Amino acid sequence: MVSPEKALCDKIVLTPRVNPRSIKQTQQFLFHGLRMDSEILNPYHLKTSRKMLSDLLKMMMF
Repeated sequence: MVSPEKALCDKIVLTPRVNPRSIKQTQQFLFHGLRMDSEILNPYHLKTSRKMLSDLLKMMMF
């Protein structure tokens, strides 16, 4: 079973129209495309998600 943070990172990385390296584009996708509530994304989840997203991007480069 995957964590919610990992599932969210996978969704961001696997969505063709979203550039995960663009903070603005990723935020727009999360809050408008997926209609996420910014209040439920606490700092721990954001920190964990950023780390996972960074790791995923590094793996994709190889």
